Amino acid sequence: MHEKKKGLSRSLRYFFGVGDFGFCLMTNVENYYFQFFLTNVAAFSVGLAGVLSTIYTIVDAALSWLYGAVLNGIKPKKWGRYRSWLILLPWIVPILYTFQFIRISDDPILSAVVILAATISSHIIWNFPYVANVSMINVAASTPDDKIQLSATRGAWNNLASVAFSYLGLPFATILGGIVGEKNRFGALAFAMGVIMVAGYYAHFKMFDGYEES
Repeated sequence: MHEKKKGLSRSLRYFFGVGDFGFCLMTNVENYYFQFFLTNVAAFSVGLAGVLSTIYTIVDAALSWLYGAVLNGIKPKKWGRYRSWLILLPWIVPILYTFQFIRISDDPILSAVVILAATISSHIIWNFPYVANVSMINVAASTPDDKIQLSATRGAWNNLASVAFSYLGLPFATILGGIVGEKNRFGALAFAMGVIMVAGYYAHFKMFDGYEES
């Protein structure tokens, strides 16, 4: 007989989605400012900026099938097949993501290569916890109503992040620019939003304690 799943905790009912809040804040740095950074801050030609965007978009699309297959195909880690990934990889992302928004050299080709490598690697690494996070909905939910509850709460946090970033993203980048320099303001913003994502996924990791077999 299968052991009956326990019901959703209060923290899951109301706070599942804080990790998605951080994830949305983080990815919005790219959505809002990456093209501006490439052409106006890094001062790349429009052609080079277009090549970079095309390459990482193609790579992202080509690898989109990979993450779920890997999570389902490899041996479960210490804290479960999916839950483990909420803490194993997210902490690497802010470091890599920062270099997506920093021009490290006067050589445009070298700088472009570093930015492209940071873009692709950060996306690959953050997609594993992202897929694991979504997969945990089916693991934790014992009824269709539970799945609806988790999905709705997650959606609310995503929407909150979108609204918050639209108002606060640029002012925060400006504040950070006063500390680290104007050219590095988007790198600092990417790092800060990445740290919020890490904290949010760690909160999810704690919320899901006891819902997945180790």
